Amino acid sequence: MDEKREETGFVAVEKIEGKTTVTRCFSKYPLKLIVPRKACSSTSDAVWVCSLSYGGGIVSGDRILVALNIGDGCTMALTTQASTKVYKAVDSKCSEQILEAKVQRNGLLAVIPDPVTCFSNAIYSQKQFFGSLLIQIW
Repeated sequence: MDEKREETGFVAVEKIEGKTTVTRCFSKYPLKLIVPRKACSSTSDAVWVCSLSYGGGIVSGDRILVALNIGDGCTMALTTQASTKVYKAVDSKCSEQILEAKVQRNGLLAVIPDPVTCFSNAIYSQKQFFGSLLIQIW
């Protein structure tokens, strides 16, 4: 993947007593990950994680690396709170987002972000690594 592997976010999801549960959730600036308690029906066996950035966007030179580990038979939805704004580049520094997801057997990960909005003169790179993938673009 990448030589500079300092994660700004990590989420692990596993079955605990038969229920999909977030067992580890870590984030640091410029990323914040929140796990709402009531994001879906109480009968649903899915967890929701919402990704957001401090200050309402990604600034020049920000590097956001999120690693996800979805356990066997678990379901997780990863969303954003609003569109991701990428502000103009300073000194030609690229803003970067990387998502690495490991989904175990019979697991499901739904990545449902709002659009990325790049301001004038922004430089942005986005990479996503999955084992298998179905993408729907709105």
